[in-house]
Amino acid sequence: MKPLRIARIGWFVASSLACVVAQGTEETKILKTTNGVRFGLVGEPNAPVRRPTVFVFSGKLEDSLQREPYNIPCNILRRAGFLCVSVDLPAHGENQLPGEPADLLGWRRRTETGQPWLRDFQSRASSVLDLLIEQGRTRVGEVAVYGTSRGGFAALQWAAADPRVRCVAVLTPVTDPRALDEFSGIDEAKMHGLSLVDVAARLTEIPIWIAIGNNDRRVGTLGAMDFARAVIQIASSRSETAKIELHVVTGMPHPRGHLAHSTASNDAAEWILRHTAPEKETPRR
Repeated sequence: MKPLRIARIGWFVASSLACVVAQGTEETKILKTTNGVRFGLVGEPNAPVRRPTVFVFSGKLEDSLQREPYNIPCNILRRAGFLCVSVDLPAHGENQLPGEPADLLGWRRRTETGQPWLRDFQSRASSVLDLLIEQGRTRVGEVAVYGTSRGGFAALQWAAADPRVRCVAVLTPVTDPRALDEFSGIDEAKMHGLSLVDVAARLTEIPIWIAIGNNDRRVGTLGAMDFARAVIQIASSRSETAKIELHVVTGMPHPRGHLAHSTASNDAAEWILRHTAPEKETPRR
């Protein structure tokens, strides 16, 4: 199934507007919050109006919003009226610090040097959501987050920190950075609190959808299963029913099995559409 596409020519008024990045018929606006957090936005209507919003995480924000397959759910959800938003992951894009390695090696460097890179990311994402709500662009209570691989890790970690996130859909997520080659041999004492199992207790009340191949040797299929089991066990101990779905299926061909099934991106978008209806839900604790 080919991803749905829709071109939107939008209007935006804000003193923080930096530039507009266009790719084909798609348009991404690169903006900044008042405290300097860079973010991208796709799906802005011709005049500001509150809309359901999905944050999309994969790496640098331009890839999350413009590059397939990472932006396939975004393209589908835009057609359904969603605003799509992204920020750079830690050490990706313009969040890479001078002199530090890029991407996941940057995560390792920040972990080894004791930098609160995860808390900083959560704060940046929340400050963008603050601004979108303040400016009348995001409908409070209709916020979803979607992520792929390392972006899936970021999505779930942010949802654990910000109760305004109502549902999370992730593909082939990193659940514990220690499974990654880039973290091989790292001091275990530096890793406290970085596994998603460590934050499972904060995710028992939120709908979560996960898809991963049955032999993912890059991020670890068993890691996703351990995380889902932790959420279920904690919910059960509270006499609650966990709202997590884990789909472990035969993935697409990949040297290390690190691709979900062929319809996973479309399935994730459809699932988000079904679960972004917060008015009927009780607030998360």
